[in-house]
Amino acid sequence: MIKNKLQASARMSLAMGIFLPVLETIRRSNQIFHLQYFFHWFDDYILGAFLTIAAVKVLRSKPNAPLFLLAAW
Repeated sequence: MIKNKLQASARMSLAMGIFLPVLETIRRSNQIFHLQYFFHWFDDYILGAFLTIAAVKVLRSKPNAPLFLLAAW
């Protein structure tokens, strides 16, 4: 049962890790080329990368993967 919940959390993390940067890019498309707004939208790419890496670790049953997923969330 715990493994099922962990798998569900990993799938949600993977979805958020992919869609968060895409949606943020669409939302802030008018600010992409303005350097003063760089960190306003680039932090979502970092967050998306953390969520995606943690989800892949869980789905591949790597050691300490649940800790990475917890930290990413």
